[in-house]
Amino acid sequence: MLGVELPEVTAKYRELENYPEGSLGKEFMNYIRKNGFQLPGEKGAGPEIIVLHDCLHVLGDYGTSAAEEIEEASFQAGCHTNDPNYGLLFGLAQYHLDVQVSPVAPSDKLKADPEKMIAAFARGCRVNRDMWADSKPWEHFGEQLSLLREKLSISAQGTT
Repeated sequence: MLGVELPEVTAKYRELENYPEGSLGKEFMNYIRKNGFQLPGEKGAGPEIIVLHDCLHVLGDYGTSAAEEIEEASFQAGCHTNDPNYGLLFGLAQYHLDVQVSPVAPSDKLKADPEKMIAAFARGCRVNRDMWADSKPWEHFGEQLSLLREKLSISAQGTT
């Protein structure tokens, strides 16, 4: 974010292009490329901690529109056992109240759909580990996404 390039970090992430189809690593790279995001270590990229947030986009199958970001923030909040209120408040501030909180995404207003937020939060609450405090994406990049979702109890969107 400070314009510093870290080629060794970027090279590590570029290796994910070679991961098997359907793996979290490959799907993460597909998500990054599809959305035109920069990899950690590239000039102007966000901090590496954003990788976890983006992995939750992939695991939860959430897009990146403002309406989908607030759902992902709710899902992420449900996955976080320590203080889920932060995630909910972040999503509401950034995508409903138009308060710029994230340095890498534009804010928006009136994008919160309470029913979708509650469903995403409940879905996150059913995940069997704290995905924010506990997760280390590199431990899972080689795993098949479908099996990883099953292992973590991440249900398909729209299921109860």
